[in-house]
Amino acid sequence: MRTELLELVMCPHCHASLAVQGEIEDGHVWQGALVCQGCGVRYGVDNGIPHLYVDDERWAPKAREAQGWIDFHKDKGIYDQTGVDIDFILPYYDQEPWISVAQHFDVALDLMALDGSEKVLDLGAARTWAAKHFALRDCNTVALDIVADDQIGLGRGWALMQEAGVEYHLVVGDSENLPLQPDTFDFVFAAAVLHHTSDLPLLLRNVYRVLKPGGALIAANEPCIPVATDSEQALERDAAEELAYGINESRPNLFDYWSALDGAGFVDLDIFPVQAYRLSDVQLEAWSLEMSVVASPLGRTPVQRWPHVIAGCLRRWRDLWGKPNPLPPARSRREALNRAILLHRGGGICLLAHKPIETTPAKLHPDKVG
Repeated sequence: MRTELLELVMCPHCHASLAVQGEIEDGHVWQGALVCQGCGVRYGVDNGIPHLYVDDERWAPKAREAQGWIDFHKDKGIYDQTGVDIDFILPYYDQEPWISVAQHFDVALDLMALDGSEKVLDLGAARTWAAKHFALRDCNTVALDIVADDQIGLGRGWALMQEAGVEYHLVVGDSENLPLQPDTFDFVFAAAVLHHTSDLPLLLRNVYRVLKPGGALIAANEPCIPVATDSEQALERDAAEELAYGINESRPNLFDYWSALDGAGFVDLDIFPVQAYRLSDVQLEAWSLEMSVVASPLGRTPVQRWPHVIAGCLRRWRDLWGKPNPLPPARSRREALNRAILLHRGGGICLLAHKPIETTPAKLHPDKVG
């Protein structure tokens, strides 16, 4: 780790500052520890990566998940990256799922419009391919994940940095208890991360805390199931194999995402199918008609032409009785169509949410997070 990281991190237990314990070589710490200046807890640094998490019952399932990702890749025969150069070109690899991931990433880059002055957190960074691209654009970047492994986790970042000629920070940490200073990042980027958390509202409160006022969360390649679909059935259909390895999976719908974002304090929410991003209004209208989806102008209630889907939606809404509809009136016909598509057909989404420039102190107080 580079010593500059100390300005960005904090103790995940008491939120005090950290100091290096160990040898500093040319501004880097390869082995040693970071010691909390408040509570005195010692966090190890191994292979240049600080492990900044509270090793308690909340971390235990994340440790199991980290091992699950390693075992999953080994059993699939895709673990050892020795002599494999694919990571160096990700996400621009011409096979699925990377074709779809690249489409989402290009949308995210377009939304971020980076100029090199930004601080960016790559949340759930895995092998750190996204962090590399942010660093190539001169951003001060932190890659955070639960997996430190040098083949399929953060440790792979050293090879990516060397190949690209860039540097960025690597941190093992808990997205539901981020060991990062408040009001720090211009952007938090998350690719296929939100549906792997066990507590989406808690994760989003943490993201809100570390963003600067006016900063934004950009989430890409997230699944959004139709509101009439049972999430447990969707998990059994789509993620049974991952769950068997102890990898956490969830399948939120549009209501779930919106409620969690709004509850965390985010504003100016925009959630849309990735395919819709580059469509004109006319093309989006035509696409929605192809799927038999229509939406009342500026209204709350999307309408599906297929009777059996309508019946399923009504059953799902009946289950939600007692909870207010989290969706405010759509601001445009385009937003209404995007909502209609996601509520009734689902799909892979991009998500943009801002932290207001004037924030409520309670939203940022450490006691409200974690």
